[in-house]
Amino acid sequence: MTAMAERQSHAGSEPTVAARTAVAWGSIALVSLVLLSCDGDPSTARTPTMNDGAARSPCFVDVTADLHLDFVHENGASGKRWFVETNGSGATWLDFDGDRRLDLFLMQGAALPGFTATRPLHDVLLRATAQGFVDATPAEMRGESAHGMAAAHADYDNDGDPDLYVTNYGPNVLWRNDGGGRFTDVTTAAGVADGDRYHSSCAWADFDRDGDLDLYVAGYVDFRVGDGKTCGEPKRGPEFASYCHPDMYQGIDDTLFRNDGNGTFTDVSREAGLAGARGKGLGVAIGDFDDDGDADVFVANDSDPNFLWRNDSKDGALRFANVAALWGVEFNGEGRTQSCMGTAFGDVDGDLDLDLFTVNLSNETNTLWLKEGDHFRDRSYASGMAGPSMPNVGFGTLLADLDNDGDQDVVVANGHVLDNAELLLPGITYRQQAQLCWNDGTARFTVATPSDAGSYFGERHVGRGLAAADFDDDGDLDLLFTHNREQAQLLRNERGSSRSWIGFELVGKRSPSDGSGAELLVRAGDRTLRRATRIGESYLCGHDRRVLVGLGDARDPVDIEILWPSGTRQTLQQLPTRQYHRVEEPR
Repeated sequence: MTAMAERQSHAGSEPTVAARTAVAWGSIALVSLVLLSCDGDPSTARTPTMNDGAARSPCFVDVTADLHLDFVHENGASGKRWFVETNGSGATWLDFDGDRRLDLFLMQGAALPGFTATRPLHDVLLRATAQGFVDATPAEMRGESAHGMAAAHADYDNDGDPDLYVTNYGPNVLWRNDGGGRFTDVTTAAGVADGDRYHSSCAWADFDRDGDLDLYVAGYVDFRVGDGKTCGEPKRGPEFASYCHPDMYQGIDDTLFRNDGNGTFTDVSREAGLAGARGKGLGVAIGDFDDDGDADVFVANDSDPNFLWRNDSKDGALRFANVAALWGVEFNGEGRTQSCMGTAFGDVDGDLDLDLFTVNLSNETNTLWLKEGDHFRDRSYASGMAGPSMPNVGFGTLLADLDNDGDQDVVVANGHVLDNAELLLPGITYRQQAQLCWNDGTARFTVATPSDAGSYFGERHVGRGLAAADFDDDGDLDLLFTHNREQAQLLRNERGSSRSWIGFELVGKRSPSDGSGAELLVRAGDRTLRRATRIGESYLCGHDRRVLVGLGDARDPVDIEILWPSGTRQTLQQLPTRQYHRVEEPR
């Protein structure tokens, strides 16, 4: 059975769309955490209980200090509460020097009017060594001082090493990796600066299946420093002033750049059907949700209807249609927009199709849409994640098998956008705890306690980015959290590798060289698992390109089928577990 046929063998109605309700930061009514299921059946609501692993050693251990990871984000705030201060920033994992160790690139903020920097502020490239991370930021990057947002790596020129695209409040930058730790700013020559705008997440994918990577860039809002807007309750005193809600600003268009294969890109947003949509994009997820073999795009919009761009490209011409309303993800199950930040595709219920997850503002639920045939249905309450998410503001998020039991868990980086939330929103805090939610295999989740998940999950931070990688090559996913105006923290997974696993480094020949966009079906015993390279997920962040698959108790060799972006299908049999396999696409 082919991968496509097997998915379809596991294969509604349109949602009721309520009138859009704009909600200001300071006027959100507190909502009871005891709520009816979106299905209308209160019996499906589920109260999370302590995970049965609470007596075990913690899953994650903070190794930030041990590995000399001393990056501290600065947002340039001076008390004026410029809107751009509160949303950054991201990071990405990449092996930039080819030594088989995963290095880190972290985005930095910038000085804003009224702020005096006490140290140089620029993005940072950290090289991984046996002793930990060392600063390897090349001189040309040290001179780049924009207010950074997202980082995404990819081998856009198919020369065998990862390049870097970074989005900013202002023009973006494309760094071409020239080897030997050298990077060249080729933004102007490539044509991908994307103007003096407020950008957010970005993602690389071979949308036209021509063998090179195209680029999707989410635009946020039309904000300018010094715009004169004053929000919150400043009449009560300056301490009651706040960052404005995004409803105070007009959304801006996203941009789609087609890779022309010669080092240049062409903005094809208008021809492709994206122009004029004007969402307030924050998170971008890439996945083949309709199983037709090409890469589709979900954009998590902030207080605006979400986008689900179905890829209808043909004969090299990029074409997309926004089918969010048709598929039920434009609004949540109550017909309302949400303040969506991070997002991810993944098969959380094991039926071999892609489900969708977004994390949102406090007093909104995080939203889990399960794919059911030809539409998605909001199953947030039935999943057990709705209630526990209500006090939090989620940014980075992952659908990932963190304990290698064969199903995808959820982790969320939380932190409010208002630095004085305690004054303005009763019961809400600025610094918040991250959450790890264990999946029981049926898309029902329990929130792990800090004693089970690790001490970091009992701490409070202004969480923003969340990037995953098996940085120590032991067969489980480790987690990097970035924080607004705080130090980034790296958590090593101590539990996942106790179970069986298998990993893949994919090398494209007809497809992009780094395997971006490849999907796998892994057959282990009586289970079949669907996994993919992580090319668009979380918020502002990039991840380990290798595909790591948890196998639970399955120890026997496994069979896999790879669907490459080119359309090539490749089957490999009887692969041994507990190791990484380098797989090249057939020519």
